[in-house]
Amino acid sequence: MKKSITILACLITITIMPLQNHVNAQSVFDYNGITYRIIKDADESSTFGTAAVTAKSEGFYEGVVTIPSGIKQSKDKYADAYKVVAIDDFAFKGSPTLTKVVLPMTIESIGAGAFEACGKLTQIEIPDGTPLTHLGESVFAYSGLKSIRFPEGLTELPRFTFRECRNLEKAILPNSLVKIGISAFIFCTSLKSIELPKKLREIDGSAFSYCGLQRIALPDRVVSIGISTFGMCFDLEEVTLSPYTTTIQGGAFNWCCHLSKINNLKSSIIIDQNAFNGCVYLPEYLKGKPEREWQNKDEKKYKEEGEKSCLESKKSVWKLEM
Repeated sequence: MKKSITILACLITITIMPLQNHVNAQSVFDYNGITYRIIKDADESSTFGTAAVTAKSEGFYEGVVTIPSGIKQSKDKYADAYKVVAIDDFAFKGSPTLTKVVLPMTIESIGAGAFEACGKLTQIEIPDGTPLTHLGESVFAYSGLKSIRFPEGLTELPRFTFRECRNLEKAILPNSLVKIGISAFIFCTSLKSIELPKKLREIDGSAFSYCGLQRIALPDRVVSIGISTFGMCFDLEEVTLSPYTTTIQGGAFNWCCHLSKINNLKSSIIIDQNAFNGCVYLPEYLKGKPEREWQNKDEKKYKEEGEKSCLESKKSVWKLEM
């Protein structure tokens, strides 16, 4: 009996000893002004646990926020350490005075609406070599972003990625990108040009509607232009199609009033009758049905009225004062 008690005591001692060197983890905690959520506990890993930046329980993020690659829960020498690999859905959403965010080299995922409606956020730095492979929808929507560069490895911009980022002037896309989602750049009125990567295969409907694009060249793998993909790009003047383009769907270039040059346009391409509606400078056969309202007007009158309608539409939807 005495021997049994001794063995039991030893087992209890062995069980308790590791806990003496382990600070109890909290699922959500603050570290240098940033709030984190534990994804994987440190004691489940041979080295570090993983964590995500999450929304503050009170207030918003302000000014310049630099996210570190690694954090600890406290200054205690036994405190758990974590690698920062993600930004949660809506983590920074609506932060009114946030101006710049520097992401760590360890970031892999940015959740839906993470920076949505951050009106004064003009810059997000993503280091080259960052293993970022996932973006949630509306991730930068309605923000004040002026420019952004994505690392290699990212394959998709989801729908509404930059919705109404009216200050966005430059977006450098990675060569790994294969898809641009629905309305990804809609209402990016300051975006005058963008280079599309060669591996890009799919551009969903309204992806660049209401943009400030002046010229666009489509990569070889983009063989179909979807509904309203470039609709209402009032300043668009020149388009270079893929030499393998098969289809241009309805409204693809709707009211691209100044579009006057289309390269690689072949007779074999299936063109919806409304694909170039309102494109007053294109050849007659691209403007739609013969019974269109402009049919009986002379060319000069046709273009004058087209320009007037274009300017009025631009002022209205771009919210310009002219």
